[in-house]
Amino acid sequence: MDLGLNITGVTEKTFKVMSPISAILFQMIKVGGIMLDTEKIEVNLKRNSGEDVALIDPIKIADYLEQNSEDEEFYVNKDGQALGAIKFTADKEVGLTLDPANHEYIEIKLSGLRSTYTYNVFGVEAFENSNVALQIDVKTLTNKKQKINVLGYDQVNLPLAQLTKVTLKNKEGETIEQSKDFMSAVSMLNGEVKNIGNVTADTNTGVVSGVVDMYMNKQFVSIDVEDIYEIEISAVANYEFNLIKNKTI
Repeated sequence: MDLGLNITGVTEKTFKVMSPISAILFQMIKVGGIMLDTEKIEVNLKRNSGEDVALIDPIKIADYLEQNSEDEEFYVNKDGQALGAIKFTADKEVGLTLDPANHEYIEIKLSGLRSTYTYNVFGVEAFENSNVALQIDVKTLTNKKQKINVLGYDQVNLPLAQLTKVTLKNKEGETIEQSKDFMSAVSMLNGEVKNIGNVTADTNTGVVSGVVDMYMNKQFVSIDVEDIYEIEISAVANYEFNLIKNKTI
C-alpha cells in the first residue's frame, strides 16, 4: 500500500497505519546526491487503552538498514536513490496483528528528513498475521565500560568504530572475551559484506557516479545472545547500540 508518495519540503512526517503490515519500504530519491544520513525512524503500536508498545526506538534509517537488512532488502544506485525494508515482524510474509476493538494502529514517525529530497513510503501487507513483533531497543552506555543484562533478547548489534572489546557471560557464569579486531574478522567471515552496485563515490563531495562494483564491509557486528545472560561492553562514553527480540504484543 502507498503510505506517502513524493514527500518533500518537510523534515518530519508521521503515518497512522490501520491495516496489518509486516514492514515498510522507505525510498529516498536525490539524483547525484549523498546517501541516507540524517533520516530517522520510530515505530510504536498505539492503543486506545494507552498501553502503547515501542517497536523500534528512534534510530537512523541508514544504521537500521546496515545492521538489520539482508542484501535483497537494501538497494542503492548511481543516481543517489536508496530503497530499504524496515521490518516489524521477523517474517516479512507475516503482518503484525492489530486489534480493532482496542483501536490499535501502527504509528510511524520519520524525522531528520532533508527538505530538498524526495521520499516514498510503502506498507507491505500480508495474508497471514501474527501478534509477535520484532522489537528494537536502542541503548546508550553511561560509562566507558558497562555490563548489560540481555536476558530475553535474541541479538545485539554493536558498531565497531568506537568499540574496544566485549565480554560475554552465559547463565552458568562462564565468560568469553572478544576484541574489536576479532569481531571485525568474524563479521567478514559471516559474509557481512555488501555489494551495493555499480558505483564509485567521491569521499570529498559525497557525489556518486557509476563505473565499478562497490563492496562495503558492514561497520558493526551482530552477536546471538539467546543463551547469554550478560554482556560487558568496553567502548567510548555515550556509545550507542541496539538489542533485538521477538515480543508477543
